Formats: sequence, C-alpha cells, structure tokens
Amino acid sequence: MYKIAMLIEKANFDKYSPAVPDSWELIHLGNSADGVAKLALTGADAVLTDPMLSVPGEVLSKMPQLKIVHSFGVGFDGIDIEAAKSAGIFVCNNAGVNAEAVAE
Repeated sequence: MYKIAMLIEKANFDKYSPAVPDSWELIHLGNSADGVAKLALTGADAVLTDPMLSVPGEVLSKMPQLKIVHSFGVGFDGIDIEAAKSAGIFVCNNAGVNAEAVAE
C-alpha cells in the first residue's frame, strides 16, 4: 500500500486524473496551509501538491518515509529543494502542462 498525501482540491484531482490503483491510499488535505501543517502526520510515501503552496524543509524532515514530492503544475519553487535533496526525496513537476494555454 502506498500512501499519497494530496495538497490539492479533491474536485480537481477527480476531474483531471485517471483512476488510481487499489494499492494507493489517497489522503486528501485540500490546498491550504492547514493541509501542509497536517502533512507530516500522514506517514505518506508521496506528496502531490498545488504549485502555489509552500512545502518547507521542516515538514519534509519529519517524513522519513517520503520518497517524492510532485507539483500538480509547472511551478515547484514552493518546495524546499535543498531539504528534499538532503533527505533523498525526489521533486518533480508537470513541465509543459500549460504550454499551449500560455502560447495562446
């Protein structure tokens, strides 16, 4: 079982994401600072975050099981990259996801 903490609106995830495997436990925390504050308590293996939220190193350091933080958009500057790197946590984004809209 993989635990995935989600710092995004559940409605957006449901609208834009495919079905997830039964082996994934999704923990919806919403897209607010309140959700970030609860993040370390989830025991999540992965975090999917709104690119507008801050995921500070203090939170990442309390999640020894965390393997990846993924931004739901192109931005990832709110994620403490250095803290993630020090902890061996991968950080990624959806590069190019809005390229067509920006070009228009």
